[in-house]
Amino acid sequence: ILEMQTTAQLTLRKARELLLPLREEARRHNAVTRGAALALSVIRKKGIDAVPQAAMPLFTRPQSNFLGSASQVEAYVYALARFEAKPAHFPKASNSRKAGAPKAPKTAREMIERCEQALPLPDLMTWLLEQEPEGATDELLYWFSRLSREGRFQRDRLERQTYLTREHEISISSYALVGRPSA
Repeated sequence: ILEMQTTAQLTLRKARELLLPLREEARRHNAVTRGAALALSVIRKKGIDAVPQAAMPLFTRPQSNFLGSASQVEAYVYALARFEAKPAHFPKASNSRKAGAPKAPKTAREMIERCEQALPLPDLMTWLLEQEPEGATDELLYWFSRLSREGRFQRDRLERQTYLTREHEISISSYALVGRPSA
């Protein structure tokens, strides 16, 4: 029994020596967690401006004070030393633009009036593609959504079809705009 007690005491002593640093580490992490929770609760209640800067730990170095690691600074200085200026090439004033002047975006009123003049429309998406063959897909979808929700038109849902825009192939159920809603 005496030998077992001695062995147990030695084992406990070794375990204590192994676990004591872990206990201190856990205590330190708990203190950091508790401090962070307190800071976050103050920020949540009073806003970030109410928290004094001294109370907030700096977990990262601000970029204004930190230049970089030694190898980064060395690479930057090396690149500066080997810098060669290249002449800038500007377009000549006499060259005309290939695409012409960019079009101003259409207003909703203008698009609705154009749509009213074209009534009845057998397929709204096909009409939009004819109106804007070079239009961006997101712009075409915006106008489709805007015109299909417009209360001035009576609409009938069509079967799902695939349409080819300049950039994409889209598959949607379009509408046939048949006229004004009956009152």
